[in-house]
Amino acid sequence: MKQTLPMRSIGLMSGTSVDGLDVCCATFDCRDGKWSYAIDCAKGYGYPEELSKALRSGVQKMSALEFVTFHSAYGRFLGERVNGFMAEFGVRPDIIASHGSTVFLSLWATTSFSAIMITA
Repeated sequence: MKQTLPMRSIGLMSGTSVDGLDVCCATFDCRDGKWSYAIDCAKGYGYPEELSKALRSGVQKMSALEFVTFHSAYGRFLGERVNGFMAEFGVRPDIIASHGSTVFLSLWATTSFSAIMITA
């Protein structure tokens, strides 16, 4: 199915400070080949201490099972924040996307892992 414009989107971003999650709802449009956007609403959510601690350094010390369990819990956290955001601001997006949070990064190796989610 082809998406029509304007498109309402919710985006999630966790910065390198790992202190919380930023959620933004914006509407994008394109008229006569020119793109425009408007920020409809936005809010920041602090991470619970355990989640922040795991994202800062604990993930690199986890076993595979612990990591998959954490990854699932992080996904639930994101989903709960988005559901609460939509209810609080009364928005129904066409798409939800998350930049993810880089939990493994090596400047000397060519390997990294980011938890990323896109849904329509």
